[in-house]
Amino acid sequence: MQELQNLELSELMNMLAKHTKVYTIMLRKETSTDEFIKCELTVTAIQKEIEFRKQSLSDNQNLTTGDLPGIN
Repeated sequence: MQELQNLELSELMNMLAKHTKVYTIMLRKETSTDEFIKCELTVTAIQKEIEFRKQSLSDNQNLTTGDLPGIN
C-alpha cells in the first residue's frame, strides 16, 4: 500500500484504530469473507508502515547521537 507512505503518522494511527475495530468485530462474528481478509491485510500493512517509520527514526537518532563521544 504505497499510499500509506504519504500519510502523517497521526492519520496512520487513526486508520489503524478504525480498521482494528472493524477487524475485531468481524473476528467475533467469525467472518471469513474477502472483506475480512482485505481488512486483515490493511491492518498488517498499516502496522508495517508504522514500524518502518519507528525504525527509521531510531536509525536517524543513532546516526546523529552515535557519532558523538559520550552520547548513547
